[in-house]
Amino acid sequence: MSVLNLPTGTIHLDITHNLLAQRFAEIPFDATSTILAVKEKIHRITGSKPEYVTLKLNGNVVLDNDSLPLFAYSPSATGGFIHVIDFDPMSVAKDLCFENSNVEKYTISEDEYSKRADSARVFKQRMLQMKKEQIVQTQTEKNEEALRKLPSLEEVQARVKIGMRCEVKGNKRGTVAFVGRVPEIPSILPVIWVGLKYDEPVGKNDGTVNGKRYFDASKGYGGFVRPDWVEVGEFPEKDPFDSDDDDKKSTEDDLFEEL
Repeated sequence: MSVLNLPTGTIHLDITHNLLAQRFAEIPFDATSTILAVKEKIHRITGSKPEYVTLKLNGNVVLDNDSLPLFAYSPSATGGFIHVIDFDPMSVAKDLCFENSNVEKYTISEDEYSKRADSARVFKQRMLQMKKEQIVQTQTEKNEEALRKLPSLEEVQARVKIGMRCEVKGNKRGTVAFVGRVPEIPSILPVIWVGLKYDEPVGKNDGTVNGKRYFDASKGYGGFVRPDWVEVGEFPEKDPFDSDDDDKKSTEDDLFEEL
């Protein structure tokens, strides 16, 4: 057999096996390795012992001389494969067979499975719990950060005082009628609210929240907004006959910022 002009260096070959469904892709072999060394490497991958295997290059060329180098059998540098035929009656590869219908499958009852601490189900539940805890931790940190940024009641009352004229988002004007906390308005954080008595019926209540009155206003003339929405100053009532292109209707965001 001529060994001239044959590949040297590293050869990448797939490995197939008569007992295994898995195909081991692009396993690197030294072209100068002996066939025995190739068998030993395959043993480490598949469990098939060197003395109990027959190797076929590309399924038809038998690698029949353990002392010859791999390149002596003219393998291509890439794209080829070695098919392993394991004739060991006690081969461990039989225990690894994924497709052999003769192998009895391991089964476990639902009750026994639920008691296992190392099952995939327990692992998944643990991961879900960790994710929930991480979400809660992240939300807690966000709440704490938001709480640090919230102005105190004293800070708000120093700037916004009852009786002051003001203008709020949406270019709506009115008079400050209340400054403080409103427990009836659900909120994760202790938000300070400013109660307003509008000049026009652009509000959402009459100064009451869930039946508790905080100030007096006609129906549709009262509302509660966040302090950062409120600008106090000289804001006289608008002339109802003036056309103001800056007037804005309440947006969807208002539902979350104004009550």
